[in-house]
Amino acid sequence: MAAGKRTQKRQTASKRPAESTPCSSSVSCLEEDSSAHGHPKRFKSTSSNQASDIYSRTLESAIKDSLKLSASCRKPLVLYLYGCDDDRLLKSKTVSEYLCNRFAVWARKLDTDENKKQTFSLLKKEFGSDITKKVKQYEQNRLPIVLVLGKVQCSLVILGELDKVQDPVKFQAFLESVLEVFPDMIRPEILSESLREERASLIREQDQEYEESLKKDREKEQKKRLLEENKRLEEEKRKQQEIRYQKEEEKRKQVLQSLNQQLSEEPNVNLNKPITILRFRTPAGDVLTRRFFVENTLRTVLNFVEANGFSIDCFKILAFHPKQDITQLDREKSIENLQLYPRLTLYIHRRH
Repeated sequence: MAAGKRTQKRQTASKRPAESTPCSSSVSCLEEDSSAHGHPKRFKSTSSNQASDIYSRTLESAIKDSLKLSASCRKPLVLYLYGCDDDRLLKSKTVSEYLCNRFAVWARKLDTDENKKQTFSLLKKEFGSDITKKVKQYEQNRLPIVLVLGKVQCSLVILGELDKVQDPVKFQAFLESVLEVFPDMIRPEILSESLREERASLIREQDQEYEESLKKDREKEQKKRLLEENKRLEEEKRKQQEIRYQKEEEKRKQVLQSLNQQLSEEPNVNLNKPITILRFRTPAGDVLTRRFFVENTLRTVLNFVEANGFSIDCFKILAFHPKQDITQLDREKSIENLQLYPRLTLYIHRRH
C-alpha cells in the first residue's frame, strides 16, 4: 500500500521549484557525443524517425524547444535516463510519437561511469544542483527514470518523476497527468503574455499611426517648401525678365533716339527739290508715310523705319515693282539711283 502511494505521489506533478534559471539566460551545453547514447545505429533499422530523433537530440536543443519558448508555445521537457537494454519504451512507435508530439525529449544512457559523469555535468550546468541530486538519488536498479520539467514564470519546476518505467500504459497515464496539470500552471503566464502582446500591438499601431502622420506632415511640409521655392524662383525669374526687358527697352529707346537724331528733317513739299513719298505698311496694317529727298541714301530710309520700332535685323522691307527686299540693297546708294520715287508703297514683314 505504501509503495502504491509512493508511486501515485511520483505520478502527480510536483510544484516544488528547483533552482531557478533566469528567463533571459542563454542555453549552453557541453558537447555531446551521439555515440554515447549507445543505440542510434542499431535502432535506425527497427524504429521510427521520431524515436531516432530522441536519441540524437542534444540537451541544448531540447531546452530550446521547451523551456525557452513563450508560454503559449511552451512544452514540458522530458529527461529519459536509462541503462543497458531498458529503453524499449522509446523504441515503441506509439510512445515515441506521443512523446515527440507533446513534449521535448532528451534521452541519455547511463551505462558507464563516463556517461554518468557527462550527464550529471550537463544537468548541473543547465539546471543546477537540485535536479542533479534528484537524478543521482535513483539507484542503478531503478532505471529507467523519467523526470519531467517545466518552466513556470521564471522558475524551473518538477512536473513529475517516475522510475522503473516499463509499462507503456502506466507511462502514458503518467504523461497525461502531467499534461493535465501543466496548462493550468502556465495559464496566468499565457494571459500575461497575451496582455503584453495586446499592449505591444497597440503601441505598434500607435507608433505606426504616428510615423504615418509624421510622414504625411513631412511630405506636406516638403511640398510646401517646394511650392514656396518654385514661387520664389518664378518671382526671381519674373524680376530678372522685367529687369532685362527694362534694359532692352531702355536700349531700344536710346537706339530710336539716336536714329531720330540722325534723321534729317522731313522735306517740305514747297521746296524746289525733287522728293519721293514712301508709304510703309506695317505687319499690324498701319501705314507710315514719309517724304524724302531723292538724293537721300537708302540708309536714311532704313533709319526712319528703325526709328519707328522696326529693327532691320528682325524685319525686311519689300517692294513689289520690281519685287525685292530693299534691306538687301546698297545702303549708300541714293533713293533716285534705286528708283524709289516719286511715290512708292513698301511692306514691312517680319523675318522668319
